Amino acid sequence: MDKLDLAGLLIKCSQVLNHKMGKKQGQGRILEILNECDTISQKELQDILNIKAGSISEILAKLEKSGKIIRYKDNNDKRKSVIQITDKGRNTIIRYKDNNEDIFFMLDDREKEELLLLLNKILTSWK
Repeated sequence: MDKLDLAGLLIKCSQVLNHKMGKKQGQGRILEILNECDTISQKELQDILNIKAGSISEILAKLEKSGKIIRYKDNNDKRKSVIQITDKGRNTIIRYKDNNEDIFFMLDDREKEELLLLLNKILTSWK
């Protein structure tokens, strides 16, 4: 298989995933990060996602309005905003993960594990 064939297939898979996952990918990624670490500063989250301050503020405002996160000022540094996931946000992640599993229905457990290892290897080498 040619390198361009692999890249082309990855692009096509990405397009299908983007379509199937809907427009709330940014929110889902933020909720996943918060689910792993419970609380994080807005700046740390911005650095992890490598997005602009205005963009992260807009996404966080939507998540806050929907009750999936809470934002508050750090007690030690009032300039710093801290983000925390709520139970509603955690439930959203559970539903999100359940929906993600459905898109890989054609793979058995061994194939899913193999794909996971390969994708992690690719992403690690690209960073």
